[in-house]
Amino acid sequence: MNLHFIKVYIKSMRLYYAFITGIAGWIGVSFYQFCCPATYSHSRGLLLLAMLFLSWGINQIVNDFLGLHEDRINAPNRPMVTGELNPRLAMTISVFLMAGVVVISWFLNPWSVLPVVLGVLLNVLYEYAKAWSLIGNVIFGLSIAMCTVYGFLAAGPLPSPVFTSNRISVFILVALMNGLMTFYTYFKDYEGDKAAGKHTFVVRHGINAARYAGLAGAFLPTVAFFLFAWIGWLPLQDILYRRDFVFCGVMTVFL
Repeated sequence: MNLHFIKVYIKSMRLYYAFITGIAGWIGVSFYQFCCPATYSHSRGLLLLAMLFLSWGINQIVNDFLGLHEDRINAPNRPMVTGELNPRLAMTISVFLMAGVVVISWFLNPWSVLPVVLGVLLNVLYEYAKAWSLIGNVIFGLSIAMCTVYGFLAAGPLPSPVFTSNRISVFILVALMNGLMTFYTYFKDYEGDKAAGKHTFVVRHGINAARYAGLAGAFLPTVAFFLFAWIGWLPLQDILYRRDFVFCGVMTVFL
């Protein structure tokens, strides 16, 4: 492993998208800080933020390795496609880094290892689930939502109870919005996915039908948000939080 390998490895991590896992995980960390301020540590929070951002890059290496076939059409300039990045060595490094995350997580809170393992498995499954139309979007959304669960569990000792209606609401909303995000990325991957036999919704039903589905889907977070508010899963009864929650709900309309 030399300096050139390190450069192309970092390039393949595509860390300019790392805010996806970073923000999703930070929602969980912030939730924990709000719920359990007495046991929250700022230094631990910074460590978690760094690992959450880097987790995106590590998983991108895995995605590139599993998706080489379609990337030859969709992203021909990626280092693993051009041969600049040795696939086996890159995967070895990624497995080593992920093992380090597992070890650190075990010492932070053994329960936090569970969303790490599930997140990795969902990330691997996603490469195959892309061929199953909208199931691929659901799998991707769940994999990113695992970052939210991880941020909450790794931030400190488990609170009691662990599962509450507002935490379940947050999990569903994060999964839903990230599932939608990846739906929109399938438009640019249309030719490569079609050639590789990945029957995404866009490939299966065509670009025009997918446009209308994407437009309708853009309102799903808004519907889900106000549905949770209506059934009482969000703390809108407290005037201190009502304004902020309603503001967030209205912002989803502009998706």
